[in-house]
Amino acid sequence: MSVEFRDIRIRPGLFFSRTVQLSVIAAIAFLLFQMAAAWLVQGNPVTPIRSIGAIIMGERDAFDPDYPLVNVIILALIVHLLLAGLFGAIFGGIVARWNEMLARTPLRLFIVAVVYGVLLWLLNFYVIAPGVFPWLADNNPIVQLLAHALYGSVMGGLLAWIGFRASHPHPEELRKEKPVRAEPE
Repeated sequence: MSVEFRDIRIRPGLFFSRTVQLSVIAAIAFLLFQMAAAWLVQGNPVTPIRSIGAIIMGERDAFDPDYPLVNVIILALIVHLLLAGLFGAIFGGIVARWNEMLARTPLRLFIVAVVYGVLLWLLNFYVIAPGVFPWLADNNPIVQLLAHALYGSVMGGLLAWIGFRASHPHPEELRKEKPVRAEPE
């Protein structure tokens, strides 16, 4: 039995909505990685949550040990998942627009998503954060690079898998007989 690798065919509307959804899943993996790294390096897994919460709450309140942690967590998750949806929408729009060039094969789509994650890291931590969110400069750049590459790889891997599955039906699906429509009398 041979497997034929066909190109991925993407329907822009479906791809766009799936990208937003999968970006949120990737953001959860990103946050879990950040928390594990903070726990291993600093002994405090909550630091990334406080950093994200500070985007909306301000650094003073988010890092205040007397401020209710549950409030910080709720606000941080809202901000994090909304930003993930926004970044996923941007990625979905870019790839849907330039599908032939960026997402012709599952591997290319995966690589483009990882590069997108790394570009987000560069933009967020070296362009936006220094002027707007200076506390983010305290984060370990290697951990941030890995976290953003993980974000891109989870999003890209899931998108590539969905695109591959849509382009390559399971052998059982091919064996099923298609129902015959009765001719009208």
